[in-house]
Amino acid sequence: MKDWTEQIKEMRFDIDDIKHLKPDELVQFLYQTNELTEMFIVEENKLDDSLAAQSEITIQDIKDELDLQSKIAERTYIIAVLRQRNKPYYKGLYFGSTKPNAMPSRAFSWRIDYDLKPPEPFGLIELRFFIRKENRRDGTGDLRYTADKNVHDEIKYFYYDYIKEQYVQIDIKNNDNEDTKIYKKRKKTIDYCNDRFNKENEKHVLETHDVFTKMSKYMQTKKPVLSSSNEYLHDFKIFYPFLNNVLKRLLMKVQLTHITVSEYTDLTDYFNNLISRIEKAQTDLNKLITDIKNQYSEKQFDGSAERIRMNRLLETRNFVLSEWSKDEFQRRVSTLIEQNYRTLHRELVDLVEPRNEDTPETSMTGYILYNNKVLPNLITIENRYFLSDFYDSNEKRIEREKALRSALSNKNADSEESEGENQEIISIENKPEEKYDFSEGLFTFEEFKELVKQKKRGAMHAHMLALFKEEEFKKYRAAKTPLIEKYLKIYDELKREETE
Repeated sequence: MKDWTEQIKEMRFDIDDIKHLKPDELVQFLYQTNELTEMFIVEENKLDDSLAAQSEITIQDIKDELDLQSKIAERTYIIAVLRQRNKPYYKGLYFGSTKPNAMPSRAFSWRIDYDLKPPEPFGLIELRFFIRKENRRDGTGDLRYTADKNVHDEIKYFYYDYIKEQYVQIDIKNNDNEDTKIYKKRKKTIDYCNDRFNKENEKHVLETHDVFTKMSKYMQTKKPVLSSSNEYLHDFKIFYPFLNNVLKRLLMKVQLTHITVSEYTDLTDYFNNLISRIEKAQTDLNKLITDIKNQYSEKQFDGSAERIRMNRLLETRNFVLSEWSKDEFQRRVSTLIEQNYRTLHRELVDLVEPRNEDTPETSMTGYILYNNKVLPNLITIENRYFLSDFYDSNEKRIEREKALRSALSNKNADSEESEGENQEIISIENKPEEKYDFSEGLFTFEEFKELVKQKKRGAMHAHMLALFKEEEFKKYRAAKTPLIEKYLKIYDELKREETE
C-alpha cells in the first residue's frame, strides 16, 4: 500500500487531488487519512440534578457548562449532560410493571445530552447537542411512551487539522470563513468518493451476478459431474480474475459497512487460499493434458472414435471421464479430479449460491465455513443491503447465523478429533456477548460493559487508538474508521439497554 502520509498533511482535499486514483487506491487513501486522524474525545460534565426541578431549561441556563475550547489542544471537548431518568429510582419496575415506568412528580423529565456521529473520512466530525423535555402523554396518546419536545437542538461541526493535529470548530452558516470553506471542500470530496464507490460497487454486483448465472446449473447438486458441459479449467479461468477483483474491493466493502473488519480479515485469507489453489489446479491440469498429448503423439489409433476423442481433448482441453474410462490415464485423471478439483470447484460454486425461502435454517447455503468461522458468501454480502425476495429481517439473520454456529458447535462436539480445536466455537453460544462481535480482541465484553456503565466513551476511543499502534492489531489499522463505527454502535445499543 502506498504511503500518502506527507501528501495528506499538505493536501487541500480537492477532488482534483484524488480523481486520478483507481478505486482500490482511493479506498486505501481514505483509510490512511483515517489512520492519521486522531480521535475526537468527549468529556462529560454532569450537571447538578437540581437543574431538573426547573419548569423550563434553555441553552442560556447551561452555556457556561459547555467547554469546547480549554482542552482543544488535547482534542477533548467538554459537553454538559443531564440524564434525569437514568437515576436508579427511574429504572425500577413499580406496581407490577414489566418496564421502567416511574416519572418525576410533575410528569415530565429533562434530558440534556449529545450524539456523536461516527467520524467521516478526512477528519470530519458532527456532534449533535440537545435539550429535551420528556413529557407524559395527555389525551389519547399511548401512555407507554413519553411525548418528547426538543427545547434546543444544534449540530456542531469540526474538521481535523493534520498539521496542527487538532480539531477546528466551524460555523457552518458562515460561507466566507476560511475554516468553513475547508470543511465544505472536504465534504464535497467525500461525496465524490461515495459516488466513485457506488459505481465500483455496481460493477462488482454485475460481475458477481454474471458468475452466479454461469454457475447456476451446478447449484442443484453437491457433486457436479465432469462432462463436456462442466469443464473445470473453463470455470477456474472464470473465477481466477473475478476473485482477484473481489480482493481489491473487500476494503471498499468495509467502508460501505457491508462486511465487518473481522470478516474482512477472514475473507481475505480465504480468497487468497482459493486463488492459490486455482493457480495450482490450472498448472496441474494443463500439465496432465500435455502429458497425455505427448504419450499419444506416436500412438496408432485402432478406430476413428479414439482419434475423435483425442482431438476433442486437445482442442477443448476438457476431460470427459466417461469417454476415457478404459484409458491408461483413467486412474491418474480420476484421482486428481476426485481428490482435488471437484472439491475446489464446489467451494467456488458455493461462493455464489444464495439462500432461498425454503433453505433450512442450519444449512450452510449462503455462507462459508473457514477456520471454524461462519462467514457470508458473496451473495449474502450483497443481500445485507439489497431488498429481500422473501420475508427476512436483520434480527432473523442474526438468529440464523447463531443457529449455524450452534449446529457447527454440536457437530464438532461429536468429533473427538476436533474437540480441542473447537472449544472456542462451542463456548460462543453460552456467552452473554453472543449478540455482539468482539472477535478483534480489542475489548472483552466485560471491559466494554464497564466502559458503558461508567459512560467512558472517550476512554473507549483512547483505548482503541493505543491498541492500533501495537503490532498485534496492526492488521486493523487500515480499517480504523469502520471499526470505530462498529464499537460506537455497540456502545449506543448497550447504553440504551442500560437505560431501559
